[in-house]
Amino acid sequence: MIKIWKFLNGNKTIIGTFLLLLLSQSFAKSLFNPETMQLVVWVISTLTGASFIQHIAKGKFTTKKD
Repeated sequence: MIKIWKFLNGNKTIIGTFLLLLLSQSFAKSLFNPETMQLVVWVISTLTGASFIQHIAKGKFTTKKD
């Protein structure tokens, strides 16, 4: 998991948001039963939120230059 996390560095929030957008479409809702869909959305949301917090902690949203 750590190797995957480092590989996706800088793109995790974008990929997670894109996956959540895809899962909100009607064709994706027909692929899973409601309980499984809820679990998948929860896992992706948690990972996307964690990556967003990591962006904030690294200072990616500040205006100061390094």
